[in-house]
Amino acid sequence: MTNDNSTVTPQGEKSPTVTARIITAFAVFFASTFLGMIILAIGRYIFMMNFGPTATEQISDAEMSAFIKTSVLFDAKFSATVFLPLLAAGFMMFVPGLVKHYRKVACFLSYLGIMILLSLTVVQHYYYETYKQAISSFIFALFREDPLAVLTTIVTDYPVLPALILIILFVAVYYYVYRSVTAASEGIFGYVRKKLGRVSGVMFILVLTAVTAFMLRGSVDTFPLRQDNLNVSRNTIINIATGNGPAYFYWAYKWYRKEGKKPKISVNELIKSFRNNGFETTPENITAPLAVRIPENEFRKWSEITF
Repeated sequence: MTNDNSTVTPQGEKSPTVTARIITAFAVFFASTFLGMIILAIGRYIFMMNFGPTATEQISDAEMSAFIKTSVLFDAKFSATVFLPLLAAGFMMFVPGLVKHYRKVACFLSYLGIMILLSLTVVQHYYYETYKQAISSFIFALFREDPLAVLTTIVTDYPVLPALILIILFVAVYYYVYRSVTAASEGIFGYVRKKLGRVSGVMFILVLTAVTAFMLRGSVDTFPLRQDNLNVSRNTIINIATGNGPAYFYWAYKWYRKEGKKPKISVNELIKSFRNNGFETTPENITAPLAVRIPENEFRKWSEITF
């Protein structure tokens, strides 16, 4: 039995039900997340072809299975995270003054998300080519020291112009890909919704919510998918390829923030700490406990006199 609780507008048109609107928001979100995962997967394939073309031949079947599974989970996790604002934008369909702008905002957010994923994938590729490691907190130190010199090096040493041309072409093509995939996703989700009753429709939304939560965590275990999960093989390049640009950038930023936090300790706290360890000092001579006098070395003294 199907359920159609749509209301009729003054113009005689049917207004989508609450369930239909929520499912539409999920359909648009999953469509973009799927496209993001494809971008990350292509980036990983190119990375492997350039830096480890024979790596997959040197690992066991178990390692290969773990590599594929964990890679997909990482791609799902960070693609879903980047496009989460797209899902949140679904609230616009419940606001009369904003509903007509939903499609344009959704398209913009999808463009923004896909460009973030694409850019970080490219950065990861060339960062590894230069430093032989995944994106690290050093990337932030580069721009902190001399941004102009860094930008000059990038323009000089890397194919910036061809990359910009490809990005422009990608932006032009992506609109049609986005519309096609989104329309297909909405068609599938809409078909399922029409086959469900009211209670089943709510259950379907709960299932979609659970799938989204799983993607954002990347795991059903106690701990969410994290950096430790990269170790799927004895082969270093396989472990690096398991992650993706957005993941490495996120971890690098976390480490950069931690490195930038310098603990502030007052003079009184230092004095108290010294006293707890059996040292007496004063604010005027706070470093006194750090000065250590070693016994005079008679052998060294005699050697200096002799020679």
